Amino acid sequence: MADTTSSAEQRLRAVQEMLAGEPVAEVSRRYEVSRQSLYRWRSRYEKEGLAGLQARSRRPHSSPGRLRGSVESLICALRAEQPGWGSRRLVTELARRGIVPLPSHSTVHRVLVRNELIAKVRDGAASHWAEAGDERDRRIARLEEEVRRLTARLDSAAPRDPAPCH
Repeated sequence: MADTTSSAEQRLRAVQEMLAGEPVAEVSRRYEVSRQSLYRWRSRYEKEGLAGLQARSRRPHSSPGRLRGSVESLICALRAEQPGWGSRRLVTELARRGIVPLPSHSTVHRVLVRNELIAKVRDGAASHWAEAGDERDRRIARLEEEVRRLTARLDSAAPRDPAPCH
């Protein structure tokens, strides 16, 4: 099936071949789709006509677990008032304010990242999160990196097979 026609036209041809009595297995092999897809296309064609064969969005119709916009705005406002608060503290504050359902700390963290209130900082193999603009965290990260570097240097200078001390 290497031609350049639209997918709706290909689906229509496949459905027409099915309706003309062609074996479903042969049609599915020819169009490189599953038999289930052919049956689904035929059902849509019978119910909706050509419009039923158009490509459809896979996006869900609703997201019942999605965080309300008002809660996301409150998280951002609290973070702006208290830049030192992390996701766990913000969840505690949301609970004090009676927010139901209460988002998890990982959800609050994703809100902070999405709104660029937290920046991801990589250091070597491990990564950690540091508040954007928090100089203390950057200094600590630099000190930790220096300790790792010096430790590696001392390990490489140590004798490989020390002699027994007794």
